[in-house]
Amino acid sequence: MAVPKRKVSKAKRDSRRANTWKAKVPGMAECPQCHELKLSHRVCKNCGYYDGKKIIEVEKSAQEAKAAEKEEKKVSKAAAKDAKAIEKETKKAAKKTAKTAEEKVEKSAEVVEEKAEKVEEVVEEKAEETAEAVEEKVEEAVEAAEEKAE
Repeated sequence: MAVPKRKVSKAKRDSRRANTWKAKVPGMAECPQCHELKLSHRVCKNCGYYDGKKIIEVEKSAQEAKAAEKEEKKVSKAAAKDAKAIEKETKKAAKKTAKTAEEKVEKSAEVVEEKAEKVEEVVEEKAEETAEAVEEKVEEAVEAAEEKAE
């Protein structure tokens, strides 16, 4: 008869037994009628079919509720995508508008600078003309004074 050489510890014993007590996941299968998950070898709670035959009557409100829920999810996802697309388009339009406004401001600044340069040129010309006219009058006055002095 076999005799244990040593005492088996509680940890060793319990770890050996662990697989015996482990909870198992129930076998799930897809219903061929409605494609919902159901327990194997059981009537589908969603549509009431088993093995291709209608076994129980299921309230249509449950089916419709699930279908409506799926549709609502699709609609909300589509609405979120549309909202993001609209937001992107709005940002692009705002950037474009800002760029065109900046370009207009730059163009108007250039025009103002050109006009300022022209004004400066005209002022300089007028200043030169008046300086020349003053010089001529001074020369005439000096000549007139010299004539009187003679």
